[in-house]
Amino acid sequence: MARARVSFSASGYGSETRSFRSKDAAVDSIKRDAAEIADAHGGEVVDYGNGEWVVNSPSGEEIARWELM
Repeated sequence: MARARVSFSASGYGSETRSFRSKDAAVDSIKRDAAEIADAHGGEVVDYGNGEWVVNSPSGEEIARWELM
């Protein structure tokens, strides 16, 4: 089974790298976390389609970033 790692960083929260059993599990986790943060801050999730997701605030400031490794 393929393993996947995700690098996460957020303003004021630092950064971390997490491991998942599969790419699908990693992407599912990213999407859930990004939606939760976007909802909490009134922001929007941007999926760049290259293994990168960003949550931007309503003013366009980056709040959080995930990178699939």
